[in-house]
Amino acid sequence: MFRPYSNPISSRTAGAGNSYRPKFSGPRCTDHGERTGCHLLLAHCQAAQANLSNIQRGLIQQQQLLKKFDSQVIASKTDLDLNITWVSEALLKISGYEAEDLLGQPVSKLLDPHLGYELYPEILTTIDKCGSWRGTVRHVGKGPNYYWVEALVEPLLDYQGERCGYIQIRQDITHQKRLEELWMTDHLTGLHNRQSVDQLWEREILRSTRYGDIFSVLLIDIDLFKRVNDEHGHLVGDEILFQFAQLLKQVSRDTDHIGRWGGEEFIVLIPNTNLSSAVLMAEKLRETIEQFKFSTVGSLTASIGLATYRHGMSQEELFGVADRALYQAKARGRNRVEVGDIRDHLAESIRLDSDKDSNSNREKKPESPTSQTAQLTLENSNAQLNQQ
Repeated sequence: MFRPYSNPISSRTAGAGNSYRPKFSGPRCTDHGERTGCHLLLAHCQAAQANLSNIQRGLIQQQQLLKKFDSQVIASKTDLDLNITWVSEALLKISGYEAEDLLGQPVSKLLDPHLGYELYPEILTTIDKCGSWRGTVRHVGKGPNYYWVEALVEPLLDYQGERCGYIQIRQDITHQKRLEELWMTDHLTGLHNRQSVDQLWEREILRSTRYGDIFSVLLIDIDLFKRVNDEHGHLVGDEILFQFAQLLKQVSRDTDHIGRWGGEEFIVLIPNTNLSSAVLMAEKLRETIEQFKFSTVGSLTASIGLATYRHGMSQEELFGVADRALYQAKARGRNRVEVGDIRDHLAESIRLDSDKDSNSNREKKPESPTSQTAQLTLENSNAQLNQQ
C-alpha cells in the first residue's frame, strides 16, 4: 500500500550541524511489487513525454514547410464552382493582388482574357478523364501585368472521398516564354511572325474541331508597296510597315491574332467569328487604312482576302481560299474586300492537276488521290450549298 510521505525532519533531528536530503518526493512504495509499478508508470510517463516532444518537433517542421510552400509556390484553391477560397503568398506576390481582391472571385480572373473562358471547362473534362490537368497558361495580374505559368490542376477530396474543390499549383516560366516570344515575334512590327501564326492557326482548327466554333481569316496586302520602297527607300518602307501594324492592332479585338505573313502581307485570325461579322471587320480595316495618313507617303490602301473555316478544311485549304480571294481583290482594282469560296479553290486545284497530267509525256495514269479527294470535296461543298 502507498502511504503519504511525511517530513522526517523534527526538532529532534533538525539541530545544529544536522542536514537532511529527501531521496524521493512522491508516494512511498512499501514492497517490491509497488516499487516495480512505480517504475513502470514513470517509464510510461517518460515515453509519452518523448513522443509528445517528437510530435511537437514534427508539427514545427510541418509549419516551416507550409510556410515555405506558401511563400515559394504559386498556388490557389477553389470550390466546385471555381471560386477562389485560398491563395498563397507567392501568388499574391507575382500577381500584385491582395488576398481580398481574389477570395470569392472566379479563378478566371487570373487568366489572360485572350484564352477565352472555355479553358476551364476543358480542364474539368480532362480531370474527369485523367484525374488531373497540366498545361502552359498566360495569367494576368493587377496592373495588368502578364506572366506565364506551367500549371497543374487536381481535385480536392473531403474525408468521405468526395470531390469538394480544386487546387492549382503553378511554376513561373515567364522568362522562358519571353525568350520563345522573341523567337516567335516579327522584330520590325512586333506582331506574330509566320512560325507563330502557323501554331495559332493549328490551335484554332483544333478548337473548332473540338467545340464546333468557327473562325475567319483575313489576308491583307498593302497596295503598290513596292513603289514606296522604290521612291522613298527601305527605311521609309519599314516605318510604313510598323505604322500599318499599329493600325491593325487598334482596329482588331483583343482576342484576334495579328501576324506579319511576309513582306507587306499581313494576316489576322479572328476566333468565334462567322462570315458576315468577318466581312464587317474587314471593311472597317480597309476604311481605316484608306483614311489614315502615313508618314512621308500620305495615303495608302490595302486589299483583303477573307475566308471562313468550315468543318473538315485543312490549314492549307483555308489559306488557299483566303489567298485566292486576295488575288481577286488585287485583280478587280485593289482597295477592296473579297470573300473566298472553297469551291473556287478546289476547282483551281483540280485544274492544276489536269494541266500537269496534260503536259506530261508519260502514259495516262488514274487520277491522283489528291485530285480525287479535291473532286469529292468540291461535289460535297456544292451539295451543301445547294441545300442551304
